[in-house]
This record gives sequence, C-alpha cells and structure tokens, in this order.
Amino acid sequence: MRPPALGAMRHRLTLQSPQDTADEIGGAARIYTNFAQVWAAIEPLSGTRLWQSQQAEQQISHRITIVFRADVSGDMRFILGSRIFEIKAAFDPDETGRFLVCDCWEVKP
Repeated sequence: MRPPALGAMRHRLTLQSPQDTADEIGGAARIYTNFAQVWAAIEPLSGTRLWQSQQAEQQISHRITIVFRADVSGDMRFILGSRIFEIKAAFDPDETGRFLVCDCWEVKP
C-alpha cells in the first residue's frame, strides 16, 4: 500500500466503542463511549439510494485510513463533528503494522 499523501491525514476523529446495557423490559440498549482520538484520511467511495419505509435514504461509503491500532473492530464507529461513520471492516492492507484501513458507511443521526 502506498502511504497517504502528505496532509491527507488531517481529520481529527473520535473513535467510539459500543456498550450494551440492560434496559427495564429485559432488552439491551446500545450506547457508544469515546475510546480514542485519531488523525485520519477520509476518502468517499460511493453512494447508494435506498427506499425504506417508503422514504428515500442515502448511504455513502468511505474509506478511512488511520495509523495502525490493534484494538479497532467492526462494531466501532468514528465521529467527525455531527457526522457518524460506522466501521464495517478494518484491515492492515500490507500487513506491515503502519496503517489501518477502515471501510465505513456514513449514517445520519
């Protein structure tokens, strides 16, 4: 993998991890807690338009590259201001331990 261009890792993202807590009716509620602050390069990849409950909804995929961390998993998410990026997959593209590439969907809050 070619390293990101100089200045590409200019976005300061908050990495959040999920915490499931029991609710009053025997189910579980998922909340996210701040896990780490990371510098990242964000690259939009594609967008799709879905129809759910008779409403149009957009989904935009992004590739987010950060400095390698072994503790990132597919159930975490990134926050940038009011934007939320759910991680779908995280991998070390050249297995050198330098960078971690995360394929993400941007979701509307």
